[in-house]
Amino acid sequence: MSVSRRKILTLLGLGAVGSSALLYKVGLRYPPLQFIPEDSLVRSDQTEDGHWIQAKGAIFQSRDEHHFRFRAFVPEPEITVNGMSNGELQVEVNNIHSEAKLVSSGSGVKEDRDGLKRTVSGKLGNSHFRWHFPKKERYRFAAIGDTGGGAELRWVLARTHTLGADFVLHLGDLNYGQGEYLGAIKAFSEAKIPSYVTIGNHDFYEGTKSIHYLFGRYLGPRNASFELGGVRFINIDTAANFFPSDGGVRGEFLRSLKPSEGNSDVVLFTHKPLTDPRHGEDSSVSKLERGFLHDEFKRLGVNSILAGHIHIKKEFHDRGIRTYISGQGLAHADLIVSKPVAEILLGDYTSRPVPSSLVVTYGSKMLTRSAAVIPSPSSSTVTATVPASSSRCHATVTTPARLAA
Repeated sequence: MSVSRRKILTLLGLGAVGSSALLYKVGLRYPPLQFIPEDSLVRSDQTEDGHWIQAKGAIFQSRDEHHFRFRAFVPEPEITVNGMSNGELQVEVNNIHSEAKLVSSGSGVKEDRDGLKRTVSGKLGNSHFRWHFPKKERYRFAAIGDTGGGAELRWVLARTHTLGADFVLHLGDLNYGQGEYLGAIKAFSEAKIPSYVTIGNHDFYEGTKSIHYLFGRYLGPRNASFELGGVRFINIDTAANFFPSDGGVRGEFLRSLKPSEGNSDVVLFTHKPLTDPRHGEDSSVSKLERGFLHDEFKRLGVNSILAGHIHIKKEFHDRGIRTYISGQGLAHADLIVSKPVAEILLGDYTSRPVPSSLVVTYGSKMLTRSAAVIPSPSSSTVTATVPASSSRCHATVTTPARLAA
């Protein structure tokens, strides 16, 4: 049976359209070239007597019989237990602030505390509970990337707690060598301060072996958002290049976000900056993605970007968005060249309805390990004010000289 040329072209066209639609939905990331994997699970599997758990702001990790384990990736996670049986259940959630308060719809619920780990137990069938982050007039967060998963990361977590931070934004690259991934997961779980982590390019592969599943199973999704004290925080995956720029899980997530209402400030934390501020260097997101991401960030009202990847500290304006690079985690190349200091970005802001002010400083490591400030080529203090029409916040940046050249 002969097939006309027109039919062949029609079938090829339909195939191309179908392939394009699939590519847009799934997306590709490179290098190396691969389909974009699905993000973390927030729903558990089901017990033999019909119980299962749906989380909001926490990833499902594992289950032993009636003991469920989750890790929070937002400050105020919610847990919904489904199932009518009155059997005893245990729901363990890690990465909860030590002062967070449990609010439950059920009665007879027991909560055990162990550092950042909370275990809720009782007859939890068809119940709902969540944790409320301690309400404060002023919040402080710390941000740094490129620490690896060893002693440097543990020092960062301990130091940020000492400096009074309420939570840590880790900007990616916690895996520079074999075993560091599991070391980082253990360090985060044993810390005294909750952490919310963005994925770095070194966190996707170990040599040629794909290990990104560890991030999704033990740390959180690659794209997420939360609000605390009137400030919105958005976590975006820039660990690799994406094609198409608006395709796959990341594109779908960005399209699902609505611009913040009112005057809420928006802080975006990610691994790669949109632009590399160094002359003649380019370790930022790909040029094909840059326009799409910048437009989306502006649509969402982002007024501050926190990024790592480049092993420097730097503050600059990037087409209307103030950008801070905090990539001095003293891991990998930094250790090789024996750089004398790593500096942790510290952000302070007041909660609503008080007008918010985001004040950014850096804390130094090595020798004195004291809180410090960021140097400016022309002066010891730099103050930058974002126009009131675009943001409620202003940023003040100060620093001392380095300990050594």
